[in-house]
Amino acid sequence: MRDWYLTNNLLLNAKSEVIVLGTANQLRLATTVDSVEVAGATLPVAPTLKSLGVILDQCLTFDDHATAVVKTCNFHIRAIRHVRHLLPESTALTLGCSLMNSRLDYCNALLYGAPASTISKLQRLQNNAARVVLAASRRCDAKPLLRQLRCDDAEGSHDRCSSLPQRTCCPTRRHPPDTFCCTSTAGCPEDKY
Repeated sequence: MRDWYLTNNLLLNAKSEVIVLGTANQLRLATTVDSVEVAGATLPVAPTLKSLGVILDQCLTFDDHATAVVKTCNFHIRAIRHVRHLLPESTALTLGCSLMNSRLDYCNALLYGAPASTISKLQRLQNNAARVVLAASRRCDAKPLLRQLRCDDAEGSHDRCSSLPQRTCCPTRRHPPDTFCCTSTAGCPEDKY
């Protein structure tokens, strides 16, 4: 391995870490492993690892990743809430989409098969964002607000509105249910006819 690294002009930097992946039973057997030697460097075993902006945990539940996304987006939601009364709805919608959808959409295909508790964190975030963008009460039901912000038919198809971002949480559906979207139904070309 060391020769391969040297041949390809690669070096391990001092902050490199290793993660052990497996089921809960497999991880219990691997508790004695606290470091791994790779290419002459001893790397510590970490409980989580950040790679390309995604936080991986040992069981691949992505709970830590969802928590980090929610934390970042909640910061932006609070900032929008402070100035929301000064903004028209279209500007608030654009601002909300630009600040949150990029974070929610980044590598969301990895969340396919994630536990319901992880997905529910992200759903609560979307609910909160819809309330802020539409200047609704913090306690109101978010489902009608999400429907108001969406631009698709009841089956979740985006064929009639091509300007929508493609959100793929699972390979069988093109858009998870009740998600926050960047266009209102007024922006759909089909609504003009």
